[in-house]
Amino acid sequence: EVVMQQEPRFVNTLELAVRFGKTLIVLEVDVIEPILVPVIRKDLLRQGPRWVVQVGDKTLDYNENFKLFLATRSATAELTAD
Repeated sequence: EVVMQQEPRFVNTLELAVRFGKTLIVLEVDVIEPILVPVIRKDLLRQGPRWVVQVGDKTLDYNENFKLFLATRSATAELTAD
């Protein structure tokens, strides 16, 4: 899946990619949105036999096949997840 952070479907696309282990490419990233921080940091919690991650106000199953790529054209992009 390819998506831009500014698109209305961004959050839904992110949630589905995390849950189903898809590869997600986020284009035109100049600043890391707060909703991406737990995913980038892999702030995973164990719930029984599965791993979950908090994305916004939802707790999602984390599929270990999930991959995230951030792409930017800006040489001055702020891409720290602090």
